[in-house]
Amino acid sequence: MMGDFLYSETKKAAQYNYAYQKGVNKFLKRILTFALLIVSGGIIWFLLISPFVMPVRIDIIGFNGFTKADALKFAGIAGGASYFSVNAQQAERRLERHYLVESAKIDKIFPGRISIYIQPRQAVAMVHARINGVIKPAYFDYKGVIFHIGGDETSLNIPSYVPVISGIYNERNSIGLGTQFSQIYHSLFNRMRMISDEDNSIWNAISEIEVVNIREGIYDLVLYPVYKSPRILMGSDINKDNIFYALIMAEAAMKFRDIPEVIDIRSGNGVIYAR
Repeated sequence: MMGDFLYSETKKAAQYNYAYQKGVNKFLKRILTFALLIVSGGIIWFLLISPFVMPVRIDIIGFNGFTKADALKFAGIAGGASYFSVNAQQAERRLERHYLVESAKIDKIFPGRISIYIQPRQAVAMVHARINGVIKPAYFDYKGVIFHIGGDETSLNIPSYVPVISGIYNERNSIGLGTQFSQIYHSLFNRMRMISDEDNSIWNAISEIEVVNIREGIYDLVLYPVYKSPRILMGSDINKDNIFYALIMAEAAMKFRDIPEVIDIRSGNGVIYAR
């Protein structure tokens, strides 16, 4: 009898453990199924839904010339835009049409972030322009695009050493923001940019650069040193070294008994003095 009782108790315990383990497994399966549903739903939301419906985070990098709202307006990006609703190439072209922007690059980071990199125009020179009867400084970049007229130069970080150019602007022609000077001068403007990058202090010794003898896209330059000294006639292929050489020649000419009015160094083989 005792044996039958012990067998019965063992059998009941085994049945209980089996039922308990079966319940635990069922519960774990439910938890796992629920977790898989949540993860799958998250993946579907992350990959397939949020890029179409959720507003992206947008960062403007490299330029504070206008507000974030203005930058999005100029780029044609609507408020609350989603990742897939933004056409990066089209937005870049829109931004680059703005007179303050030299170039723009838009990086889309999946699924909900966009970085807009803006390279502002940098002044290489300025002209004195008559605007509504008033003479104002008009600043332009190496592409010849005027992006600032008068006003507060510090707001666009325009340096104090920007040289003045004359001879490229006719007062009879209208001028304004976004106006671009003739392409024949672009190589000159680019050379001036490279000189500024190499040593901008050289412009402190020159009060004005005049473009002269323009013929079929070819022209010469007249440099006016800041201090009273002869004018310097040069070709358009200027660089830091030949400007420095010309300034030394002008300083040396000041010691002559008959100070020349013009120093012509276009030949590059020597110095020709002319009254």
